Amino acid sequence: PPVRLSYAISVNSTLGRMAYVRRYLQVVGYGGLRAEGIRGFKPDLVISANTPLEAQACALRAARSVDAGFVFWLQDIQSVGFDLILRDKLGVAGSLVAHRFGKLERKLLEQSDRVIAISEGFLDSLDAWLIGRDTVPVLENWVSTDELPVLPQRHGWAAPSGLPGTVCVSVFGSVGLCPPA
Repeated sequence: PPVRLSYAISVNSTLGRMAYVRRYLQVVGYGGLRAEGIRGFKPDLVISANTPLEAQACALRAARSVDAGFVFWLQDIQSVGFDLILRDKLGVAGSLVAHRFGKLERKLLEQSDRVIAISEGFLDSLDAWLIGRDTVPVLENWVSTDELPVLPQRHGWAAPSGLPGTVCVSVFGSVGLCPPA
C-alpha cells in the first residue's frame, strides 16, 4: 500500500537553551503538540528523531494510545550531554537532574519497538543499558532530501476518511538533513 507521511509541527518561540525552566516548559508543550498530532493522525508507525526526551515520552505514550509502532531514531545520547552541562552549571544538583534524564532516556529506548542508531559509537552505551547491539541497526542518515519521495497531499485532515487501506507513517525530527562527507 502507499505510504503517507504526516505533517510538521510549528512552534512560535525560540527554544530557551540555557534558561532551564523555560526550556523544560517549552519542551513539555512541544511534546503535547506532538502527542495531539499523533492521536489525531493515528499513524501505523511513528519514527521519532532529534527529540527532547520529555517530548519523546509524550510521543511514545501517544503512539501506544493509537496502537502505533514506535521507532526511536537515535541521533544522540542526550543524557550524556546533560550530565556534562548540568554538572558544570549546577554541580551535584545538576548531576542528579542529569541522572533523571538518563533513566528516562533508557526507559524510552527500552519501550520503543525498534531503536535505530546513526553511529556505531552509540552501541557501547546501549550495551551498558542492556539494549543489545544485535537488535539495533546502524543506519548513517546522511541522505539527501532529494532522494526522499514526495507523495500526493491526501491526508485525513485534508480529505476526511481518505486513509483506508493505506499505511500511515509519522516522521518527527530532521532525518536526512546532513550531506555525506
